[in-house]
Amino acid sequence: MNNSNEIKIILVDDHKLLRHGLKSIIEQRSNMNVIAEASNGREVIKLCSKLSPNVIIMDVSMPDLNGVEAAKQIIKGHPKVKIIGLSMYSSKQFIQGMFKAGAHGYLLKDGDSDELITAITVVTQNKKYLSKDLNQEYLSMLKKENL
Repeated sequence: MNNSNEIKIILVDDHKLLRHGLKSIIEQRSNMNVIAEASNGREVIKLCSKLSPNVIIMDVSMPDLNGVEAAKQIIKGHPKVKIIGLSMYSSKQFIQGMFKAGAHGYLLKDGDSDELITAITVVTQNKKYLSKDLNQEYLSMLKKENL
């Protein structure tokens, strides 16, 4: 089952129910596999070193070590890992923080399951993904700041 095209994913959120829902959506796809789950930034940093994921879908606001700080540390040690920030916040500071930390995507928690799959697919093609509910001004801001 572990073929070279498989996208290995780690889910990081302090809410177990949300992780379970994301996992259910992702694992309906034959080329995507959730290889681990974590509830905070410190856990995912350890898991990342052990498991070498392709994608990490990570909540921006978590206790212990938030998504922005965890993303910085992960990208420093594992520059090829694609991180998608997951948040209920659509404010510029959260989005900028994640992209400055090295994330490739930013997804709002109120998006739908198709958008989750699209975001994973886009970042694995080495492109940036910004939730479709965020307006174009954010996109131009990210381009201007070279994020």
